[in-house]
Amino acid sequence: MRREHPQSAAVIDCLRAELVAKINGWTMEQLSGPISEGRLDANLGDVIDRIAATADQAFHLLMTDDPAGERMHTTWTLLAELSIAYGDLVREAADGRWCLYPHAKRR
Repeated sequence: MRREHPQSAAVIDCLRAELVAKINGWTMEQLSGPISEGRLDANLGDVIDRIAATADQAFHLLMTDDPAGERMHTTWTLLAELSIAYGDLVREAADGRWCLYPHAKRR
């Protein structure tokens, strides 16, 4: 929508930020657990937002860019890496090996 309606970018960004905040709120309630060492400081809403933005860019390139081009390769590689990292994060959180929010109360 942002690409199709650039005049509404501020409104779209606000809605996106609200969605990220809702995901983060849910995550803090549902997925708090023990703190693991050496993990990046991120929250699930931002991770999902980044995956969604990268996926949007990747699919847009499929419709508008050279399928064999460098941008296509770079974007789809990043999307694959983000998807794998997300899967790892979910497994670690489910196993109690990683806490998305180190300061959250443990359930």
